[in-house]
Amino acid sequence: MRMVLMTVAEWEAVCDNPRQRDTERHAKKIIGDFSPWLEQGEIVQAACLPGGKLYKLNGHTRGYGWTNRLIYCPESIQVEIFDAKNVTEVIRMYQLYDNVRYSETSADLVSGCFHQLEFEPKSAYFRKGAVSMAIKYLAMECIGGGATGRTSLFASIMNFLPEIVKADNILVGCRIAEVPAWVLAAMLVSFRKHGDNVLEFWISYLDPRAEILSTSPIMLLRMTKLKAKEGIATGSKAGYRDNMGKALSAVSHWVNNTPVQRLHRVADLPRWVREG
Repeated sequence: MRMVLMTVAEWEAVCDNPRQRDTERHAKKIIGDFSPWLEQGEIVQAACLPGGKLYKLNGHTRGYGWTNRLIYCPESIQVEIFDAKNVTEVIRMYQLYDNVRYSETSADLVSGCFHQLEFEPKSAYFRKGAVSMAIKYLAMECIGGGATGRTSLFASIMNFLPEIVKADNILVGCRIAEVPAWVLAAMLVSFRKHGDNVLEFWISYLDPRAEILSTSPIMLLRMTKLKAKEGIATGSKAGYRDNMGKALSAVSHWVNNTPVQRLHRVADLPRWVREG
């Protein structure tokens, strides 16, 4: 490890860590807490690759605050530089040095994963990272193992990224509250199985102006959502699984154009993806 002095401008020129969250959003959330530890906050860490390229290990939010004069801006800062073999090691070091006091929320983790995958969401739903519960559930039910940590969440998001992109495109303009996590999970799984063939289903479901028959699977799914919102369907894991299964049942009836009076949940999600 070696120590160097940098100006704030020089620090801002250092590459953001590939896993860094939405810095501006995080800064707005916690910037008022900086004042008690400004002096201690003038020490930051960076990683250096063999070719000399530097990546921030922390200090992204402080850099934003300094540059935008949201907090006291020092003339220089102390930078501890650690050698790293590759970008993978840079990410692991970030997980160690990123300030524990301001640990990442689920939204921060999702934002960081999107940033690393170079995915820039269009919808508020994905920009604000409101997808972690759906992703975690999909990881447990569809691909095995819970996405409880940073690494497994990243693997799950990477696994479903093509479906996330489709969902992001049709969720532009939707409020987060309009799309419960179980609806999003069902949407992603249905895209995995049917691709663009179910775009019309979800677009109609999301559009309150769409004219839909009372016997349509889409209308039955809307009623399921309404009951869940009213507390008729439990918010427990069992209730979550039940509602998601009913959503996939609605998709199946719509795709196959089969009549339906009541939605019965899909119990075996991996099998449903494989066989329908």
